[in-house]
Amino acid sequence: MKQILYILLVFVLFSCREEVNIELDNSSPNIVFEGLITDTPGPYVIKISETNSYYETNSPNGIGGLLVTVSVSDGVIDTLQEMETGHYQTTKLHGETGKTYTLQTSHKGEKYEASGTLQAPPIFDSLTYQYNEKKVFREE
Repeated sequence: MKQILYILLVFVLFSCREEVNIELDNSSPNIVFEGLITDTPGPYVIKISETNSYYETNSPNGIGGLLVTVSVSDGVIDTLQEMETGHYQTTKLHGETGKTYTLQTSHKGEKYEASGTLQAPPIFDSLTYQYNEKKVFREE
């Protein structure tokens, strides 16, 4: 057993490492929408930002000054208020299961739209677990 540990120690201490630098092209930034509407009371926040280059160390830039709306399948339309740059908050929505919510905005001449239906949570009839002890080294 001690021989195996010594061999592993030798491999760890004397293994080779080669640094590989990959040149990545700078692509144009994409818009990222982050948000969540649930069946719990709002307000709900939608974050809108632009992606950065892979090597960029700053956090993504929020996009401010947009007109952002969320419409509901029952006809309600909520114009979101900008709380801080890139953070938009609902004013009158309350999520309800079975309804479809559609977010709309435009930025630099491009229109963006996303929609989804709020599904009912699953009903659990049971929940079980099993613990299996796993041995790292084989005992001899």
